[in-house]
Amino acid sequence: MQNTPLVNPTQTDPVQAIKRLVFLIATPLGAIALVLIWGIYYQLGDLLWLDFYALPALAIFLAFLFIFFWARLVSMRFFEIFTYLLAFLYFFLKIYSILHSSIADNSQIETGFGLWIPFIYILGFILLDIRKALIGSVTFFVIILFLGVVILVQSFSLGSVPANFNMMIEIYFASLFYIIVLYFMARIQEQYIDSQNIAEVMSKLAMTDSLTKVDNRRRLEKYIDEEVKRADRHHLPLALIMYDIDNFKRINDRFGHSTGDLVLVETSRLIKNSLRGSDHFGRWGGDEFICVATITDENTAIQLAERLRREIENAQIIASFSITGSFGVTRFIHGDTPEILVRRADLGLLRAKANGSNCVVVIPPETTLPV
Repeated sequence: MQNTPLVNPTQTDPVQAIKRLVFLIATPLGAIALVLIWGIYYQLGDLLWLDFYALPALAIFLAFLFIFFWARLVSMRFFEIFTYLLAFLYFFLKIYSILHSSIADNSQIETGFGLWIPFIYILGFILLDIRKALIGSVTFFVIILFLGVVILVQSFSLGSVPANFNMMIEIYFASLFYIIVLYFMARIQEQYIDSQNIAEVMSKLAMTDSLTKVDNRRRLEKYIDEEVKRADRHHLPLALIMYDIDNFKRINDRFGHSTGDLVLVETSRLIKNSLRGSDHFGRWGGDEFICVATITDENTAIQLAERLRREIENAQIIASFSITGSFGVTRFIHGDTPEILVRRADLGLLRAKANGSNCVVVIPPETTLPV
């Protein structure tokens, strides 16, 4: 149970699942790359004192972080923040070492490392949210700017003009450019995602009954049309079940509309939780509901309708008052249209009412529908 909060986000969010997979691949590769870089520069005799200790240490940290992350002993958020802090610390020490040694020796700044400076800003906007990434990037920039100013003042106090003064200015202006561009790119991406989420929510609301929170008639019509075409194309069984609440007007008159709404909400929740994930269920209108039972023959649909009828009857939604439902069932045959299928299920519902309610009536496909 303790690990549940760490597992659920990646199981329910496909974006988090993809990020986790990318991190699990990139982390060991990053550790191996650090070891290879250390070995190459060591053989060339061009390994700085900081990298001699820092690169193996970073590789070890990444290896342990990978193990903990793979075993789900740390969360995604911990992994992202810890990785960023490792990179932040290394780049800070690296820039300090380069600035100090280059200005002290009046030598050119290491251009190879200058190419990697954007990485710390990019990494921040990849791993952190926009606000934290901006704070981290600006903090890093201010720190290296302060270091550069201090070291330059020390150099000028000794009466020397650093040979790499222009290079330092370029690094600072480039850093500002990276921060600004990455920030606005992240903002644009965030606004795009927000707009997509809003559009998705609005689309879902347009397809959801506001009271019961199940599918509304518009979405049911779409599902019925799709399932009819699929059943006809692949010769699959399909059944339609329509039901309503018996004496619903009397419930409203006796107990009030708020209680009537409660009956609709509770019965629809009960029915929805009793169906398979592949079935479609929603409110057709008023107190009428439809279940589209996919890959279901007539006998199975009858058994399902009987089970749903009993569950409503035994629900005890209103104290000292029995709630029941009447059900109409029909199956699909080749040549049926969605309209014909719904009309047959509706006919079954009407006959169930005529038979005394609280029962299931099956309408065979060969039944002649009333005009």
